[in-house]
Amino acid sequence: NELILSIPTMMLEGFLFRELISFIRENAGLKVSLVNDAPELQQSADLVVWLQDPYASNELRSQLTASRSLSTLGFSPYITERRIRGRMMPVSLADLDDYMVVQYQGYERFPSFAQWNDCVIQRQHGTIHVDTPDAQWRMIRWANGVGLLPDKAVYLDAGVRRLPILLDNKLALEVWVGRSKRSANDPDARMIAERITRVLKGK
Repeated sequence: NELILSIPTMMLEGFLFRELISFIRENAGLKVSLVNDAPELQQSADLVVWLQDPYASNELRSQLTASRSLSTLGFSPYITERRIRGRMMPVSLADLDDYMVVQYQGYERFPSFAQWNDCVIQRQHGTIHVDTPDAQWRMIRWANGVGLLPDKAVYLDAGVRRLPILLDNKLALEVWVGRSKRSANDPDARMIAERITRVLKGK
């Protein structure tokens, strides 16, 4: 049987991909399909991982079984070390006028990211919008841009600096997981949910 996993692209590319590859290697007999978190794909998935604003309601909780909140995932603006070498660190959003800002379009649907998103919208220059987290990361890393990254991202050791004081409040999203009713008792779906939980909790 095929096991369909719906996982947000920013989580998959950011820090879950290695863990899922490890799981699949250990369970070579499985047939797994990875899909993103588009609503129509979530409906057909056996295991759904999703991001939502803290304390927000979400209809997925009633549509899925064993739904639970796994963790709160923090996000911060990041910049490459070489971009700020010999320069003053930006300490406010106004200081970003001399920097290129890279915006992953997936962030625009979260109200809790309003301060950052509004800043991006109001900029008259120096902004690039991308449709994948990987493209955003490449623009931050190689084009010296500034952009939001998950604080658990695997590539944060590659010469980037967190800029936590740019925003008034720390940005965060809740991570939830649930299984479809047909997969409620599927041991593989349950095992993957447990692996994802361990990654998020740093165990």
